[in-house]
Amino acid sequence: MQLKAFIICLMATGAYACTDGQLPSNQQAHAANNITKPEFGGQTPPKGTGATYCGNHGNPYGSNILLIDKKWVSSFKYVAQFYSPPETTESWNIVVWNKCGKDGGVDGFFGEWVQNFQIAPSETKYVVFDEDSQGGWGAAPGTSPVLNSVGSCASTWGEFDFANAANNASGYDVSSIAAQNATLTVQGMQICATQSNNCSSISNSGTVINAYTEANQDRNDIAPWLIGDGPVTLDVTINFSG
Repeated sequence: MQLKAFIICLMATGAYACTDGQLPSNQQAHAANNITKPEFGGQTPPKGTGATYCGNHGNPYGSNILLIDKKWVSSFKYVAQFYSPPETTESWNIVVWNKCGKDGGVDGFFGEWVQNFQIAPSETKYVVFDEDSQGGWGAAPGTSPVLNSVGSCASTWGEFDFANAANNASGYDVSSIAAQNATLTVQGMQICATQSNNCSSISNSGTVINAYTEANQDRNDIAPWLIGDGPVTLDVTINFSG
């Protein structure tokens, strides 16, 4: 998938990095109470091709990805439902980013979190995405992202591509490449689309299904895809035991 090709390129060059960022004020307000239905901002036009493709990153930046209350989920077309199993013994941190940064370049991984939140054991939280949004999230125990020695996100990643305007499809996958390259813990994660029988997962014990690892990072045919621009709901389980 295009997003995966970009990640492989960046990891080969060591050029990507993630550091803490601040949410735009409008997103902080939505995440805090969701008293009124949250609304996306304007859409940005796509640019580039292949690994350099940049779709919609919201105007203002990051307004294409919102943390919402459950009551609004049915109002949105592209949803990720993050679930923390009851056997999880502590709160986890989740950060979400756009593939492309505020300057329009392929650099959204440089600390430009558009969502940064905690999830407790047995809790579910909901993030929604506007059309033609690409990017990823990192999940790890504690209150902040796990970083490697050069400041890059080094927990297990989930990656998304919703209603890509260039290929008329949506895709998703789990990746442990960053964690393995940093010789850090690979946290279990599973992503399943309710509109498909295909899941992508890496379990806490290391079982890999349709997911990216150090061993297969050169492949581009692993991530599950859904053809067309129909609705997509991703069920994301962190601390996945299998």
